[in-house]
Amino acid sequence: MNSKSRKNKILFVKPPDRFLEDEFVYQQLGPHYLQSYLEKFEIPSDILLLYERSEARKKRETEEFYELSLEHLNMLFLGADGKSEDKVFDDSIFQDYDIVGLSVMSPQASDAYLISKLINELYPHITTVIGGSHARYYQTQVKSLPEPIAFDFIVPQDGWGPIYKIASSQVRKAKKSIVLIDNTIKLTELPAPSRPLALMKQYNFDIAGVPAYHTITALGCPFTCNFCESGREKVRKFSENMIDHDLSVMAKAHQNLNHSKKAVMFFDDVGLMNPKQVEGLSHLVHKH
Repeated sequence: MNSKSRKNKILFVKPPDRFLEDEFVYQQLGPHYLQSYLEKFEIPSDILLLYERSEARKKRETEEFYELSLEHLNMLFLGADGKSEDKVFDDSIFQDYDIVGLSVMSPQASDAYLISKLINELYPHITTVIGGSHARYYQTQVKSLPEPIAFDFIVPQDGWGPIYKIASSQVRKAKKSIVLIDNTIKLTELPAPSRPLALMKQYNFDIAGVPAYHTITALGCPFTCNFCESGREKVRKFSENMIDHDLSVMAKAHQNLNHSKKAVMFFDDVGLMNPKQVEGLSHLVHKH
């Protein structure tokens, strides 16, 4: 792989979590994994977090008929250069980007479709990408979206390989949505997700009253629980070095935010960890 081709300007977007009582509990790690991965190839990218304004939330919760609108959102911009800005959503933020990628869970889909429609209408030069669990488990629905709402690329599985191909112009958009799958990247070769301090200080998660962040050590789960979408999948682990680095970054964030105590949650797909894995993680946690 090389990044000598033209570098596109890239923005990763997290749609609002209107379904949550507090939108700043868990960091949605998908965009941050992709941001740090592209950095390996000297491809910078920015991140935009959208969240519902408090007055709009109150109105939505009290009115029987309420139409979702992007005008009811705030946006937290996190630049690759370290700059951050928190203000009312303004769609002009999209105009200078070549690629806009959305990491979408199904409860966020309605807003993701509004964003796609807006970009297609006002900024047709932009290549749009949808990934995340919604693209994975509702791929048929996403692929059949009408043209005004459709995404250029649908990434239903791992995002690292596909986003590199899109960012480096190895693949280009066509008239119809393209499903892009590339699971050749090994998790053991990946860097830790980015964790900008301007974002970390927004989160309000604790374990027994102790400020906490979460991370992931493995994807997939071999068990067959019918209620779970991640079952019946091969367990793939991130490297110990990556987890070690991620824990050190989280520990540094706690220190910078003057947290006297700190905690961590491992948010893996797998229902149970084996004793050897737990022992290894406990050593890393103790280290930090």
